[in-house]
Amino acid sequence: MENGGRILWNRVSHFCHIFRREGIFMKLDLPIELEDGTVEIATKKMDFAAFCRLYQDRERFLPYCRECPNYGTVWSCPPLPFDSGEYFRPYREILVFCARITLNPLVIERADTPELVKKKGYEIVIRVKKQLEDHLRKMEEEFPHSHSLSSGGCNRCCRCARAKGDPCRKPAIMRYSLDAFGFDLTSIAKDLFGYDIEWCRDRLPAHFTLIHALLLPAGSLNFLGNQQDFSRKARM
Repeated sequence: MENGGRILWNRVSHFCHIFRREGIFMKLDLPIELEDGTVEIATKKMDFAAFCRLYQDRERFLPYCRECPNYGTVWSCPPLPFDSGEYFRPYREILVFCARITLNPLVIERADTPELVKKKGYEIVIRVKKQLEDHLRKMEEEFPHSHSLSSGGCNRCCRCARAKGDPCRKPAIMRYSLDAFGFDLTSIAKDLFGYDIEWCRDRLPAHFTLIHALLLPAGSLNFLGNQQDFSRKARM
């Protein structure tokens, strides 16, 4: 019990430096480097069963995945090689992360062709996405039996081994996407964080919004009390 208590205290002490209370808010200290704009990270703690009831609709959203080139060719994407109900069974809490990327107006102006819009948009999103994934994997190490979920298809390899019917080359860092389980990312972004998801059209949007999550057993975040809203803005 003494060793277990020491481990728990060390974990809580460590995360008190990440979640810092300021008035009614708590700041989330997860630095994200981005040269092309600013990144604001917010997070919400929720009961996982309630989150699933509100935002998971496999019958509605998974058919859209079938229209994506990642379907059946990227391991983070559908069809998943397991039963999602069994996969989620150990988890009782969810910490939902929203990375709100605000692009520098000059970056938007310079991306003046469809090719540049696609290339620059992809580069910005992937740069932020990979850093947030790395932060959440570090949080997994601090919270036993936790597991993170990402946004969109995995981008850790140039070409996923699944396309050739081979196992994942990097299972230690590959994370499944929330959309692969039929979660409504648009409603999550709007309801929990007040953001509309913007898309690339003929120009880069003013913002990109990424939704990630950390799944946890019951009681993992008790040291945060009842506080559920956190935010941090990093300007690079």
